[in-house]
Amino acid sequence: MTRLGYVLASGAVMAIAVGCSSSDSNDNTPPKKTIAELAKCDESDIADDLPWSGVQIDANTGKLREPLPAGFVVATTVGWPTDEGRPVIQQKTIESIQISFTYPGLLAAKFGTSKHCGSGRSLSIWKDEASMMAWVIGKDHRAVMPLATTHTHGWETTHWSSPTNNELPSWDDARGKLDTARSGR
Repeated sequence: MTRLGYVLASGAVMAIAVGCSSSDSNDNTPPKKTIAELAKCDESDIADDLPWSGVQIDANTGKLREPLPAGFVVATTVGWPTDEGRPVIQQKTIESIQISFTYPGLLAAKFGTSKHCGSGRSLSIWKDEASMMAWVIGKDHRAVMPLATTHTHGWETTHWSSPTNNELPSWDDARGKLDTARSGR
């Protein structure tokens, strides 16, 4: 079995993907799915484990308090933990969420899971790219990033700027942006 982990940090896409192929023809283990195959799963059951939260969100309505500032950045991740890796990923995700809300520039975030697909997703809104990158390359996030290659079937992420500053992105928006980023690789 081979693993491929890569990070494309020089543009709008940063990804960690795990791909496998079996070199043992006697191995009855089915080959692991690619990120593209995993991403095709119907996540219509996705549930918000943590709905939109953060300084930019009205706690009573779950909507924006005011339009987002010019230059804001939306980031999204999706991962498919292995059965064995799921408890570790869940615990580290809870810890990371708590820490991420202390980072300057995080305006809002939400987190969800699909039981049908075995996936976990995040959507976050940052004041600007510099704020987002401070989290991405910061020690707290860097400490958990290796888990994506050891405890999941695959993981990917991307970020983008949006001209619309008065609407929160949806899970469908996030999937579309990841599909576009993936097709450009």
